[in-house]
Amino acid sequence: QEQVRVLREELRATQPQLTHLRDVSQAVLARAKSWTQLETRLKDINDRWDSLLKKLDQREDSLGAAMDSSKHLQLGLATLKNTLDNISDEIDSEKSEKQAEAKLKKIQGCERQLEGARQLLAEVESAGEQLCLVLTDQASRADIQSKLSDVNRQYTTLQAKLDQRKAEIEALLRDGREFDATVAKTLGWLNEELGSLSDRLMISADRDVLQQQVDMHEAIYKEVIGKEHQVIMVLDKGNILKTSSRNLDNLRALWEKLRKEAVDRQTRLQTSMDHCRKYYKSLENFIPWLSQAENKLDSLRPDSFTRRDLDKHLRDLASFRNDVWKKSGEFEHIKSLSETFVSSCDVDKEIVLQEVASVKSRWDKLNNELLHKTSSLEELGRRLADATDRLRSLSHSVQRCEDRLGSHDSLATHTDPATLHRLSALRDEVVALRKPLESLCTVCSDLDAEVSLFSPGRTSGLSEDVAAISERLDDLNARLDDRCDRANSAAKEVQRYNDKVKQLTVDLTSLEEEIDGMKPPGRDVKTLRGQQDQLSAFNTKVNRAADDVSVMMSLADSLVDSGFSPDATRQQAENVSKRLAALEEGSRAREEALESALDKLAEFEDRAREASNLVDRAMEEVRRLKPVGSEVETIRSQQAESARVRADFVEPAGLSVERALNSGQALVQTAAPGVATQQLERDQEKLADKWNNLKEKMNERDRKLDVGLLQSGKFQEALEGLSKWLFDTEEMVANQRPPSADYKVVKAQLQEQKFLKKMLLDRQGSMSSLVAMGREVAADCDAAERAGIERSLRSLADRFDDLTEKAETRMRALEQSMGVAKLFQDKLNPVVDWLDKTEKKIKDMELVPTDEEKIQEKIREHHAIHDEILRKKPALAELTEIASELMSLVGEDEASAVADKVQEVADRYSALAVGSDGVGSLLERSRTGLRHLVLTYQQLQGWMEGMEQRLSKYKVLAVHTDQLLAQMEDLADLTEEISNHQTDVDSTVDSGLELMRHISSDEAIQLKDKLDSLQRRYNELTTRGADLLKQTQEALPLVQQFHNAH
Repeated sequence: QEQVRVLREELRATQPQLTHLRDVSQAVLARAKSWTQLETRLKDINDRWDSLLKKLDQREDSLGAAMDSSKHLQLGLATLKNTLDNISDEIDSEKSEKQAEAKLKKIQGCERQLEGARQLLAEVESAGEQLCLVLTDQASRADIQSKLSDVNRQYTTLQAKLDQRKAEIEALLRDGREFDATVAKTLGWLNEELGSLSDRLMISADRDVLQQQVDMHEAIYKEVIGKEHQVIMVLDKGNILKTSSRNLDNLRALWEKLRKEAVDRQTRLQTSMDHCRKYYKSLENFIPWLSQAENKLDSLRPDSFTRRDLDKHLRDLASFRNDVWKKSGEFEHIKSLSETFVSSCDVDKEIVLQEVASVKSRWDKLNNELLHKTSSLEELGRRLADATDRLRSLSHSVQRCEDRLGSHDSLATHTDPATLHRLSALRDEVVALRKPLESLCTVCSDLDAEVSLFSPGRTSGLSEDVAAISERLDDLNARLDDRCDRANSAAKEVQRYNDKVKQLTVDLTSLEEEIDGMKPPGRDVKTLRGQQDQLSAFNTKVNRAADDVSVMMSLADSLVDSGFSPDATRQQAENVSKRLAALEEGSRAREEALESALDKLAEFEDRAREASNLVDRAMEEVRRLKPVGSEVETIRSQQAESARVRADFVEPAGLSVERALNSGQALVQTAAPGVATQQLERDQEKLADKWNNLKEKMNERDRKLDVGLLQSGKFQEALEGLSKWLFDTEEMVANQRPPSADYKVVKAQLQEQKFLKKMLLDRQGSMSSLVAMGREVAADCDAAERAGIERSLRSLADRFDDLTEKAETRMRALEQSMGVAKLFQDKLNPVVDWLDKTEKKIKDMELVPTDEEKIQEKIREHHAIHDEILRKKPALAELTEIASELMSLVGEDEASAVADKVQEVADRYSALAVGSDGVGSLLERSRTGLRHLVLTYQQLQGWMEGMEQRLSKYKVLAVHTDQLLAQMEDLADLTEEISNHQTDVDSTVDSGLELMRHISSDEAIQLKDKLDSLQRRYNELTTRGADLLKQTQEALPLVQQFHNAH
């Protein structure tokens, strides 16, 4: 309004100017009538002036109306904000209430107040909308809408805050009720668990009983520990809810008591179990070694009493004694573990005490016998020491050179680029041994002369040893010359060959696993076609492998021609080639088996189809036969017609059915266990049913014809017809095969026998009618004819009764045979499956790992498998008993087949048991050998590192005679020490070579690299020590000459 007033004042001040302008314009227009432009402009100014006055009036009216609406809106906003602030303060003040119910009531009151403020909010929004309609200024409208949005937002926020607080209080009330129920439930569980732990725990020293106690308490302990989080949450929730009740205190006390009791028991049991495991683990490791040590001590006897043999034997005893002494700490540890274990137990302590006493007795006996044997032999060995020391030293030198060359050959060290240098140094060392050998030969001759003075005809035996050493030196020289020539070209070819063998080994192993996993030939076309496709893909892989083997054989021939490890290389190549040949042979055998199965299956289907057609044709011919007539001539004619149908259609159909069934039964019998034969059996049963139906129709026709003859009074014709039927049936029974040992075959035989029995029962009426008619006919005849008729009837009745009895006897025999055959099959198949799986397991165990823990684990697995093998012996005995029973019930050929099957299973079981024993011995030897190898390898590595450091001190020689002599003495001692370690290096390499025979190719290559490295390092130490000693020996005269000259 102030703006409007100011604008009015400005217009009022400008009004005189406008009036003056109008007057001047009117005067000008009065003088010049043609000035239309001036007239137009004057009119425009007047219009704009009038428009401005009109707008000011409208603005003044609008501002008046807006002022009233604005006052109403501001008053509403202030009231609403004050109300909302009061409600917010009320919500905040509810926290001072201690009881949840009081808080809820206060929040509900605030909720009602907020609901009452909703009407005020609606009024304020309505006033704001009216004001916005009045206002024309966009900024004013935006300001009004902003204030409305703020107050609406405050109301919404307060509503959300109120809803949230109400939900929290309601949840708090609900949690309180649930908490009380949880406390009661937890108290019940605690009382129940404490009741189960009320008895005093008596820990047993019996390992099995202790394990049961641990397992029994483990479940309780896990349950208690599993509940710990739940109980702690209940207690924490009680603290949060500030619930102070006796139940909560009781819950806390019972929980602490239960947890303490469970933890204490678990701690005691676990402590005892840990002591038990440590004790028995040490004992189980120690007992085999102790048994092996006892056996070894018994076997340590000298072959002869020469110095060499005695020294060797004494070294063996010393080494063995060191091994025993090393085990003394382990024995004391076992005693300590047993005492700790016994002290942690309450009952059954005598078991452990007796075990420890037994081990102690054996340990003391071993030590005493070892000490006595060693002292006795040392006294004997000292008598020959002076005469054999030089020979031994020379022999050791030659042996060391031979071993170094042997290590080079066996470990393929010629692949090393530094091999030629080492072989040359070894050849120089061998040449240098010739002078000491000649000197020793003279000494030995003198010794032989002296020995002959004391014992005529006897010698010391040293001259023969010297001659043998001379021959060894000559041979060694020749071999070294040959090795030096071959060392330059072998490395690359060997590496290429090893890579090819390694890849082929992996490929052939995969192929062997693939063909071993193929299922036996099926007994349906779809399965056989699928197996042929699978075999075709397999043959493709085998052909690729054959190409790789050809390449490998070429490499092997090249290596053998060059003289590199011919036996090992040829053997390795032959092994790979044999594996490929075995794969190819297995593939061919499987292909032949699949083709044979397909051919036999097709043959069976053709025969079954032909037999079915013949049976259908014969059945059609039987259906065409006219009903039995009443006249004798008609019946005879119909008998002839039936005979023709039987001869022309039924009998050929029977032969065809028999061939088809035999073919199908052969397929079923030759099916491997697990192969589905249900379809084959259904086809056979369907064909047999059709055939039996045809035979039954024919028998029924014959019976009706016989009855017709009887009814027509033709006794003689009926007698002849029944007699002929008896003859045919007797011939059929006589040609029946004995009961089969195969369950499926004997089942089919039983079905056929049931048909025969039914046929006999059907003929029983005809037989009775014939006998009655015969008696009537005989009554009207004279005595001679009556006697003949009665004899014929008795003979016929006796034959019929005999036939019925035989059929019944065979029925019982077949039923008994079927039960025993089913039992034999149910016992045989699981045993054969178990043999297949166990033989594969034993075969896989022949591959020894190179980790002692894994070997120990494999030994435990082998013990379990071996125990399982031993436990299977009663099952084989039971199978043999069932087979014996079955053999007594079946024919000779079938009994022979059953005997062959049982003998095959028994042979496989015996071979499996022997193989398992061999694997067990192999694993034990490998564990001992691996332990020895690892220990000596680590010791040698540590010694070599120390020796390298000691030799490095003599890189610079002294220039004073005394110091140089001291260095020379030290180097001589070091060289001697290096030489003395030759035996340890050779022993380690030999152990590694023995172990490489039983481990995987990859691990063997890794072990060979380590042994090569060890041998090279020792050879370098030997060469380095000898070079340094030689340098000091050559420098000594020069130093002496220098000091004498000065």
